[in-house]
Amino acid sequence: MTANCSFRDISGRMLIVLLVALAGPLTASAQDFEQYRPQVEQLLADEAVVDIELGQKWRTEEPTEQRPWPDPDVVYLNVGPRADYREGYFVVDETTQQVVGFVGPEPKGPVPMEVMVAEQAIPIAKEFCRRHLAELFAEGGEVAVAADEEVSRYGARMVHLQRVVQGVNMLTLADVGVRVYDGKVVWFRRKHVPLDEGLQLPGEVTLEQARETAAANMPFDNFEPLVWFDEVHEVVSTDEGQHNVWTLWAEIKTRGAKNNRLEYLNRWQIDANTGEVISSEHFKPDRELTLRYMGAGGTHVPPNGPPALPQILADSHPTWSADGAKLFFLSDRQRPGYPNWLQAPPGLFMVGAEGSDLRCLVAEVARSPKLSPDAERILLRERDGLRILSLTGKEELMVPEPQGRGYLYADWLDNETLVADSGSAFGGGELVTIDLTQPKPVPQPSGLTRGTGENFVAFIPMPDGTLYYTFYGHGGGNEWMLMKVNLSTDEPAPEVICDDLKEGRAAQPVGEAKVLLWDDRPSKREAAMWMVDLMTGEVEQWQAPRIPMPGTDGKWLLKPDDVSFSPDGERIAFAAEIRDPAREKDSARLVFICNLDGSDLKQVTAWENPVVPLASD
Repeated sequence: MTANCSFRDISGRMLIVLLVALAGPLTASAQDFEQYRPQVEQLLADEAVVDIELGQKWRTEEPTEQRPWPDPDVVYLNVGPRADYREGYFVVDETTQQVVGFVGPEPKGPVPMEVMVAEQAIPIAKEFCRRHLAELFAEGGEVAVAADEEVSRYGARMVHLQRVVQGVNMLTLADVGVRVYDGKVVWFRRKHVPLDEGLQLPGEVTLEQARETAAANMPFDNFEPLVWFDEVHEVVSTDEGQHNVWTLWAEIKTRGAKNNRLEYLNRWQIDANTGEVISSEHFKPDRELTLRYMGAGGTHVPPNGPPALPQILADSHPTWSADGAKLFFLSDRQRPGYPNWLQAPPGLFMVGAEGSDLRCLVAEVARSPKLSPDAERILLRERDGLRILSLTGKEELMVPEPQGRGYLYADWLDNETLVADSGSAFGGGELVTIDLTQPKPVPQPSGLTRGTGENFVAFIPMPDGTLYYTFYGHGGGNEWMLMKVNLSTDEPAPEVICDDLKEGRAAQPVGEAKVLLWDDRPSKREAAMWMVDLMTGEVEQWQAPRIPMPGTDGKWLLKPDDVSFSPDGERIAFAAEIRDPAREKDSARLVFICNLDGSDLKQVTAWENPVVPLASD
C-alpha cells in the first residue's frame, strides 16, 4: 500500500439532480421493489445494525440535494411503518439490482454522552464489511482504512474502506457509520465493481510525470499550477471502460500574478499507462473546494473572502429576572443527554447577569417559554396544553387544552394566573384566564372574544394588574392595535392605546411607561423595532446600538438581536454573533449586556461549549 491512497468523501462531491418533485414518489409500482426484501431483511438480521423497523409498504424516491447519496442512479427505499425517511431507509441500485446501502434513524436526545474514539470504530466496520462485502478482502489486494474524527449527524464515526491493488485504489469500497455511544452500524454504503481484465497495474507513469503532463495541459493560456493536492492513483470508470489513472487537483493561476486571489482549481485524470489526458476540468472555488485546498496548505483566498466558519453554538432570547440579577435564555448548548455532535433542540438556560452559575433548566422546550413574574416557574406552550415547571425543571402542573380548541398564545397575568388566547387560528377564540391555585385549573372566559382572522397575541402584564396586549385583525384597515384592560372587573372594557402599530408579534415592557414591539420570526431578525408610549400612544422606531466587537479595533460591529430591557429600563441584554478575527475558532451567538447607548459592554455567556449541568441534578 502506497502513500498515494485516499478516500472518497461520503458527503458526496457530486450532488444528485432531482428529477421528480421533492418528496414525490416514483412512478414504479411498489411491487417492483419486493424483490429487494430478502436483501433488506438480511442486513436487518445483522446484530450490529441499528434498529430499523420494517413495515409492509414501500415508498420510493430519488436522492435530492438536501439528501444526496455519493453514487448516482440510485433509489431510496423507505420501508418504515410511517414512510418517514428520518427513521431510516435503504438505497437500491436498479442497474445491478442490489441494495447498496442503508441509512439508519437520526438520533434524538437524550442519548448517552460517551463517545468512542475513531480507533474503536475501525474493527467494528471491518468485521461488518467482511459479512456484507467479502470482495473487499479478496486475495491479491489490501484494504486501506481511515476513520473521520468528526461525528456525523447520525451520531457515527464514519469509517472508509478501500480495496487497493498494487498501490492503486479500486472501485470496490465501503463506508460504514459506527454509532459512537453503542457501536451500532447506522450508515452503510457498499460498492463492488470487478476489475476489467487486461487493465495494467500499476502503470508506467509516475506521479511526477503525471504532474508534468497536467501542467502542460492548462485550460487557459498563461496559467500555471501552484498547489497540488488530493493526488490519487485509482481506477475510474468512463463510457469507454475502466482506466488506471492519476487524479490530480491543483490551484491554477495567471503566471506571475502578484495578488493573493484564488482564481481557479483544476482536476486532471492522467492515464497511468499511456500518459494520455483522460479528462481536465476547471472549477471556481466554492466552499467545499476551498476548504480542501486550504487543508492542503493553500494560502490564496476566493474573491469573496475565505469560507465562513460554522457557528459552534447559538444563544438567543435573553430575558431578565424581576430583580435584574439573572438572565434566562434559549440555547443549543450541550447538556446531559445532548452531546456536542447532536443537533440539539433549544433548551432553557439560566445564568447570572455577570456570567456566573450557568445552568440548564429545561433540556428541551416546546414553544414560547415564559417566566412567571417572580421567576420561580416556567410556562411552556405545547401541542396538548400548557405545562408549568418549577425553576429546577421539575414539572408542577399540566393544563390540558379545552376540547375542540387550543392555546394560540399564553403568558402570566400574575404569579398564580395565566392569560391565554383560546381557540383556533381561524376564529371562534376568546381571551381566558387560568387560576393555577385550583386543583384542576380550567380556562375561565374573560368576556372578550374575537372573530375570524383575529388574535390576541402578545401579553404585557403590569405590576398594577393592568394587562396590555396586542390585537391582530384583518378588518377595518389597521391590522395591529395595542390594547389595555383590567380583567379583575365583572365586565372588562378594553381600551385602545394605539391603533397604528407597525408590529405586534412580540412585546415587552420598558420600565412602567413604554412597550417595545417587534417581529420575532427568524426571517425578520433584521426588521425594525417599535417603542410605544403607554401614556400618549405615540409610536417611534427604536434601534439597538451598534457596538464594536471585542478584539476587532472597531472594524466589526455587533448586531444586537433579541433585545431585552432590564426591569428598571436602564440596560439591555441581547444576543449577537461574535467571530474570531484570527479565524482560529468557529463563530458563536452569545448573550451580552450593556447600557442603552452601548457603553459598559459585558459578555455574559461563554464562547466555549462544555456540558452545562441540569438544575434538577
